[in-house]
Amino acid sequence: MADRQLQAILSSGEITSMNIGGTDSGDAVAKVSDISPNIISVGTMTQLSAQTLVAGVPEILFYFSEEVIKIGSSLSSSTTTQEIFVATSGVYKIMGTVKLTDGNPNQVHTITLYNNGIATPFKGSITGNGNIVFIGATPLSQGDDLQLYITSTSTSITVVNSSIIVEKI
Repeated sequence: MADRQLQAILSSGEITSMNIGGTDSGDAVAKVSDISPNIISVGTMTQLSAQTLVAGVPEILFYFSEEVIKIGSSLSSSTTTQEIFVATSGVYKIMGTVKLTDGNPNQVHTITLYNNGIATPFKGSITGNGNIVFIGATPLSQGDDLQLYITSTSTSITVVNSSIIVEKI
């Protein structure tokens, strides 16, 4: 059974309940929707096509190909415009990692979260290839839209994988 994928096990119906640290049902693992009723996760597990850039100019980063998790109605996304839309005002936790490569270890890449086209304090930088990570909490308003922008000394980058989670807290 250890060789089987978790999804196949869960889909098989073999597991009907799960407990942590014992057999008391009071220790049962909560459903994600019980823990966080408004959450969205976007990203890609497969390498995306190279993105052409103008060196030194902030540009929208094409970093996600799918909506991985969506619970509740406070958040939605668009793979076409690379936006996450906020439908309910509140405080949101934003966490993310984007793995980049450009083939040159001397290039500097900075990813910044933009809200309604304006840069926010959420940003991360690397020199060369690797992961850019950011985390924080911020108030967001109904109608806000979030995008990642990249400013790079390179003229081409490739997103190897990414995961961004936005959660209403």
